[in-house]
Amino acid sequence: MLQSTAWNNDKLGTTPTGKNISQDHLKNRLKSHHVEFKQGRLTVTAQHDDGKTVGWDGISFTVNGQSSTQQTYQSKPSPTPDTQIWQTYYATLQLIETIEVNIDPGQFAVTVKRYLQPKSSCRIDTITDGMLDDQLQLQTWTTNQQLRLAHTNHLRVEHYPRSRAEYPLLRVPAFEQKEYGLGEANDLPMIYLTDEAGQIGLMEVSLAESPLRRIWSVQLHEHMVKTGFARWQASMQPIGSDHFMLPTDCPTLVSATQYRMVENLRPADAFALGADQVAKQYQARGKVSSMRHGSCYCTWNYGINREIDHDALIRRAKIIKANFPSVHHFLMDDGYQKGPRTLDPFYPDPHQNIDLQKFPQGIKAFARELREIGLEPGIWFAPTVNLSSPLAQQNQDWLLRNDQGQPFSMGNEGYLDISVKPARQWLCSVLDMLYGKDRFVGCKLDFQSQMFESDKVRYRSGNGLIWRSWFYQQIRNRIGEDGFFETCIAMSMGNPHLSKWCDGYRVGSDIEDGSWQRHVDSARWTLPVLSIAGNQSLMLNADSFGWNPDESLAVNRHRATWCFITGGLLELGGKLENYPKQAMDMLSRILNNPDRGYACRVVDENAYTGVPLPRVCVIDYPEDSSTAQRGITQHIALFNWTDQTHMVGSTFEALNLKADAKLVDFWDDQPYTSHQHGLFELLGPRESRLLTVLTESR
Repeated sequence: MLQSTAWNNDKLGTTPTGKNISQDHLKNRLKSHHVEFKQGRLTVTAQHDDGKTVGWDGISFTVNGQSSTQQTYQSKPSPTPDTQIWQTYYATLQLIETIEVNIDPGQFAVTVKRYLQPKSSCRIDTITDGMLDDQLQLQTWTTNQQLRLAHTNHLRVEHYPRSRAEYPLLRVPAFEQKEYGLGEANDLPMIYLTDEAGQIGLMEVSLAESPLRRIWSVQLHEHMVKTGFARWQASMQPIGSDHFMLPTDCPTLVSATQYRMVENLRPADAFALGADQVAKQYQARGKVSSMRHGSCYCTWNYGINREIDHDALIRRAKIIKANFPSVHHFLMDDGYQKGPRTLDPFYPDPHQNIDLQKFPQGIKAFARELREIGLEPGIWFAPTVNLSSPLAQQNQDWLLRNDQGQPFSMGNEGYLDISVKPARQWLCSVLDMLYGKDRFVGCKLDFQSQMFESDKVRYRSGNGLIWRSWFYQQIRNRIGEDGFFETCIAMSMGNPHLSKWCDGYRVGSDIEDGSWQRHVDSARWTLPVLSIAGNQSLMLNADSFGWNPDESLAVNRHRATWCFITGGLLELGGKLENYPKQAMDMLSRILNNPDRGYACRVVDENAYTGVPLPRVCVIDYPEDSSTAQRGITQHIALFNWTDQTHMVGSTFEALNLKADAKLVDFWDDQPYTSHQHGLFELLGPRESRLLTVLTESR
């Protein structure tokens, strides 16, 4: 019985470093990658150039309170020299555990997959993963005052009824125990520990999220003479249930975690690297979405809300077709129903809930007319249930419960428990009425995250993550592979695991009327996901851009510039028939030849340590992109988010821009002259600048 196998590599190239996740000339401080599994503990470390050991020193695992350190593991044959496979049998639980360790020989990275298979039906109450404490520690390389931690939970709270933007994104770790990853915001499934200068970084990325989600628990040593963490571990939780039933027919993957050490990597690039590691497991929708080179119109924002009807929307669709050829999806938001926005008015017959005063021929005829105009029809849907409605009152056994056994509620609204077969069948009848090749092939799924991801919900069987996969697949089955699928509230933080089904996600709060304050509030949520290439996973949606007549041209352009430079899918909004010519001209510029999904590089480092509103953003276009083929290498945006005049800009080096580059203003194509050391401009209150960088041949 082998109890220890060590893997060392003193001839590594370099750890991931520098701008845009690329290697560069920066000094490499980490040497001698060491991976060892011994006595039920896994060590993944490297040597710092000052002699310190860095990394995870002695990770252990538990299942139902039983520790891997009390088990005897056997080495099993592995397919490659860089893979170790270990197996043990928990006699009291009657289950086999297999731990597969895959070493990346070119990087300081290890992926650990953990499988459990019981001999008979087995209830799992707790699974901990990656356990470290103050005895066997996360080995750090600097003082506690210099350590910095990044997770999307730092930027936003989405845990009903609490919802708000918080900051900064990059923080000193807390002395108090803090959990990361628990909430309804579709957080990025990773955590990043670095130092104030960003010289060294430790990443953990969860590569699997169904049936269990990785929740980190972290606590910094509070004693002044100790360094590092008193607690660093993760639990794999069946969100939406108190337990998980292991099937007996095959091994179940209960965790898949990548442990990676990096150098000179900003939090933005660490998030991008982690998201890429997750998304490449799937045929990610962002790679094939029609929104990469197109855009959509949505009926909700800029003063419309539920005030819609057949004739008004058809007139607007014709305006779109005549003026904005890149807009190919027309998304009808809330307001087509006879009743309120909740699911219950569709009960018992889904067809009865269509407002025939607004849509005399029904919404299927409306969808057909949109196709005749040349637009793909999409429709908004929310699965919430009014708990006082006949649906809820007559079908109490259909309602999703909370951890106290009562109907889960957000105010007076709750959800169906789709693990209950009759509830599931009826919900499918609503989806059948709305979606299909002869109906709507675009879906905006709203008010849905809490149904699957709140730690308060309890499904009668399965869990929220399992049923989320089922529900999303039901929608994708109906809209088809070419259909457009976007998630909405709770506003997402870019979880790439959803790229298996979804083209995009609404990342900010509703822009509503497009006022300055709504724009600023919406933009605050976006920072962590800007660096992620949506065309490799799923695309962010900063919500609609349009025209607010009560705001200045500068404010309307600020909004449009933000939606453009963030790199996500483009969503047009508002009563187009009332827009002045300057509004239509502005929108035409933004919607001309869309080439979306490229990462937005935030040059303004202060955004990560302070207010998360970037002042300098760049999109770098690869040579094979359609934008580069049109002679454009970059777009650069400068923002003033305040009511005071500010100097905004950055150096040529930081912008990755040549001093003699040919620049033109995005809005009027007029030449733009840079400063001798970079791009710097005195921007007035609420002003922005959007620049196009042309190739030398243009």
